[in-house]
Amino acid sequence: MHVLVGDSDKDYDNVRSCVAQTRTVRDWVVPKSAAVGDQVVIFFHGAGFVASGKVATKPKASHFGNQAAYRSDIKAIKLSPRPVPLEYVREAIPQWGWLKQVSKSRTTPSASIFTSLVKAIEEYQRPSPSRTFLLTWNLDRFAWKDLGEEIERLRRGATVTNVWSCGVRRDLPPGSEIFLLKLGSLPVEEKGLIGSGVSTTAPVRHRHWSGPGIKSAALFVSVDFDYLGASPAIALPRLKTLAPGFNWTPQGSGIEVPQPVAEKLRAEWAPSSVTPLPEELEPGVSYPEGAARTIRVNAFERSRQAREACVAHHGDSCAACGVDFGQRYGKIAEGVIHVHHVVPIASVKNGYQVDPVRDLVPLCPNCHAVAHLRNPPYSVTELRAFIHRDV
Repeated sequence: MHVLVGDSDKDYDNVRSCVAQTRTVRDWVVPKSAAVGDQVVIFFHGAGFVASGKVATKPKASHFGNQAAYRSDIKAIKLSPRPVPLEYVREAIPQWGWLKQVSKSRTTPSASIFTSLVKAIEEYQRPSPSRTFLLTWNLDRFAWKDLGEEIERLRRGATVTNVWSCGVRRDLPPGSEIFLLKLGSLPVEEKGLIGSGVSTTAPVRHRHWSGPGIKSAALFVSVDFDYLGASPAIALPRLKTLAPGFNWTPQGSGIEVPQPVAEKLRAEWAPSSVTPLPEELEPGVSYPEGAARTIRVNAFERSRQAREACVAHHGDSCAACGVDFGQRYGKIAEGVIHVHHVVPIASVKNGYQVDPVRDLVPLCPNCHAVAHLRNPPYSVTELRAFIHRDV
């Protein structure tokens, strides 16, 4: 039972491509004591615990840089739907010394530690009861200089992940629904909800943005945003009308939203936060300058972890038309692909957790846009029928 360590994007890409093909990684650095059949968990700096597998071959002498090392093939590689952050495992297994200063070296923990690690990884994947939280952005205290760039990245289909203060809130679990509230010395109509997303880590203590020193430490969570806007999608006056008894101008961040209020937010938010695809406008219709036809892209299609697991299994060719952007346009477009959520949103219940292999498929931007021309979206089979209708 071993923990293997990767430290480069190339290694990570290798693991994901192997999962999509042979499910075997060749010549991975392992402890000398590794034996065929031993269980392994694979850790990457910056990503966390991302996969599991088994030692497939007897270790053979080799080198790792200028140092002697042993290498084995790792088989039955399985990617975790949600990579498990280092901080989460540190909280779950505080007695594991290796976690306190993780190095690039593989390690062989005790049987009890490894069992605890496997349990922590499994628990991190389990859906938790849906909870909703407000994170706040006060313009008087923090200048978000790259907000415009991040809005544009979302518009182009990229993922935007930010580490955001959750105040003193410790019980904000991964997978929680997040709304971002804009506050500060502004006209009341310029205050309100400007973003939404999903938390991807438990709260972790970091130095606060306001300055150095222990007193400036605060709790932060990582958020995958599926929508950001410069102006409120729901302005403060409307929020106060929706839920007059809720405090919409809190002093801190990480405020839990009661579910009755959250349901009202979702109903109001859905038509307010559509993601624009400006390629097509309805003919014969007058639009304000800058307006564009829109399709609604749900949060499951925006999740970085779900996207990576989907592409690792299905590949990055369009499941409908078969286009491979790397082959069509060259190296500059390698890996360009959307992912499409095939489960009708109306059937999604509380506690649902997306299965990236079963519930997501890769689609090119064209096929993805066509899929969303109907609600519920067209299936991959229907898209293929459209494409081959004259063949």
